[in-house]
Amino acid sequence: MATAAEAGAADPESLGRQLAVLFEGANALAASCNDAEAFTDARRAAKTLLDAALRTAPGG
Repeated sequence: MATAAEAGAADPESLGRQLAVLFEGANALAASCNDAEAFTDARRAAKTLLDAALRTAPGG
C-alpha cells in the first residue's frame, strides 16, 4: 500500500487489497490448474487496476 500511495493512487488501501486478491487468486488458479497462464492474466488485470487508480489520482 505504501508503494501505491507513493505512486499517487487515489485510494492506496483499496488498490493494495485488489492487487493482493489478484496475486492470491493467480497463485491458487495456477496451482489447481497447473497452468502459469493465470499469472499473465493477473498481470494484465493489475495493469488495468493501476492505470485506473493513477488516472483518478489528484494530478493524474
